[in-house]
Amino acid sequence: LSSHARMYAPDVKKEVDDIVAMGADHVNFLLVPNPELKSKQFTLNRIREGITYAKDQGVSVAFGTGRITPRYWKVFSEIALEAGVDRIVVYDGNGCMVPTAFKHCIKFVKSLVGAIPIEVHTHQDLGLATATTLAAIEGGAEVVDVIINGLGDRAGNASLEEVVLACEMLYEVPTGIRLEKLYNLCRTVERMMGVPIQPNKAVCGKNCFIHESDLHVEQLLAGSWFIWELYQPEVIGQTRSIVFGTTTLQSRALRIKLKKMGLEPSEIQIEQIQTRIREILEHAEFVKESELEEIAREIVK
Repeated sequence: LSSHARMYAPDVKKEVDDIVAMGADHVNFLLVPNPELKSKQFTLNRIREGITYAKDQGVSVAFGTGRITPRYWKVFSEIALEAGVDRIVVYDGNGCMVPTAFKHCIKFVKSLVGAIPIEVHTHQDLGLATATTLAAIEGGAEVVDVIINGLGDRAGNASLEEVVLACEMLYEVPTGIRLEKLYNLCRTVERMMGVPIQPNKAVCGKNCFIHESDLHVEQLLAGSWFIWELYQPEVIGQTRSIVFGTTTLQSRALRIKLKKMGLEPSEIQIEQIQTRIREILEHAEFVKESELEEIAREIVK
């Protein structure tokens, strides 16, 4: 259990005491510009004071900041290391880092701190939080801040489910996360927080495995799921849905579906099925696969 501590708090020791009293075993100091940090020397002394005091309380300590010049990264890192910091954090608190730049930033900080683990904290202001997090991993970051469904202040933070799947599937980095529980976890958090998940949200959106276009449906029914999906929905506890709509009526998908049902319709019967579907679509978004089967068996006897 960890908590952020404010380097600019009037009494940094009380800041630590309050966190320790709440039962946290990790204090994360964030350095941001503030009038309370009266001068450069005051800031450097405050970094040393806060980390040293927190270490004396027996907790793990992290220290980090965001967009500062390399010269100050070097100064800040040296003081933090001398004070006994356990982890260095690099923040993209504005969500404005280009992923390639963030990767090089992490490499630079890593060259300063050596074996001390680097943690990254990214924001989603431009929709880049997952990308910058992965870039940071490439740069040598060992710890990443993630949050279920990408919740967080403003546009949110990097999504746990996106980062986990990318680590496992694209980088072959084992995370220890039970992937088959991800979807239910995301939905549970949705209910608890009262924040709806957008339908097309990566990984946990309800539309992720709904297929309607003719070519998609045809190849899924033929068993070639890998042409349109990176992984099967069961991997994360999701389910796939095939539906028939306005873009599924070119007959390719329809023909293979009828064949799999063991039906051999005539061209006239196929046209009749298509007509029935179009009539339903005048007042419905799509026709479910089970509904199509019922229509087909009624027409093809």
